[in-house]
Amino acid sequence: MQSAIDNLMASKNQTIVVIAHRLSTIQNADRIAVVADGVLQEIGSHNDLIGKKDGRYKRLVEFQNMTGNEKKTAISSTKDDEDEEGLIDTSLHNDGESDEDKKNDKQKQKAHSSRARSLAKGECGLFFIGGIGAILAGLVFPGWGVSSHFSISNFKHALIERCINLPKIFLVTGCLRLPS
Repeated sequence: MQSAIDNLMASKNQTIVVIAHRLSTIQNADRIAVVADGVLQEIGSHNDLIGKKDGRYKRLVEFQNMTGNEKKTAISSTKDDEDEEGLIDTSLHNDGESDEDKKNDKQKQKAHSSRARSLAKGECGLFFIGGIGAILAGLVFPGWGVSSHFSISNFKHALIERCINLPKIFLVTGCLRLPS
């Protein structure tokens, strides 16, 4: 995959946009744009961005090159003074997480849940109306099925009654035509 991207970038006769989580994928690009929180933070070549003292790209590259223990140390050292630009390791996936960490995570989840409930407390009426609307919307298709059943069964009974009377009409008409 990397060689295919490198071959495309080497052609120079087209613009190629690569979105990558693995920074080594875009290392050979002419221009790298670092977008964070929907805003363009940095732009330049790999060497330009690595050369910036406190650059976001440089920190990301350094963070990706760390081992698992180094990442844990870096994350724990920045947790106290963490700002919006803090690094978050998504590659660990809770491997080797202690019981205390799991307990803290559950407490954080409870806190977030209670905060969400408190923010939505004034909207209970809207939740109720939305729930009723969802129930009614869920009943539409079964309701169509039931009403179609009754319509078809009523039509079938009317058709059967007509079909029973139709031969009698033909018989009477045929008998009336016979003498002439």
